Amino acid sequence: MLGVSEPTVRRYCRDGILSANMVPADGKQDYWAIDPDSCEQLSRARRASGAAIKPSDHDRTLMLSGSEHFADIVRSLLAEQQRALAPAAEEVQARSAADARHDQLLAQLTTRLGEQPQLHELIAKLARARAELDQARAQVAERDREIRDLKEELTLERGKTWWQRLRSR
Repeated sequence: MLGVSEPTVRRYCRDGILSANMVPADGKQDYWAIDPDSCEQLSRARRASGAAIKPSDHDRTLMLSGSEHFADIVRSLLAEQQRALAPAAEEVQARSAADARHDQLLAQLTTRLGEQPQLHELIAKLARARAELDQARAQVAERDREIRDLKEELTLERGKTWWQRLRSR
């Protein structure tokens, strides 16, 4: 899954790159119990960065600060959020155009039909469409707030010294 050797996985566990716990075994060698979500996040972050950590990069890997790993994970999560939000943003734009067109048609119908039963039905449909549009806009705004919060957290993490990051773990 990660494309690294077993000693590298052990080092990742020991250095806190992978979330894992040492599990004692009765009379046998202890082993690491690795959190699958942590492994998946690291795998996604590595794929998103496009750079594989090779055994020859061992010294560089040990020198990477926690904030750089955190930044990789945040970048990966932000990219996922943006990919997930793209269809919703397109839908919001399409609904905005449709909403404008509905308003136009409603104005035309009002002048042509007066107070007909069909008009009330169209008004109800328009109200439902507007409610869906407002809901989609709220979701987009919530995602934007989440992205902004993650960026602020990343900025704060980058501003810490190495020993502050070490103590916060």
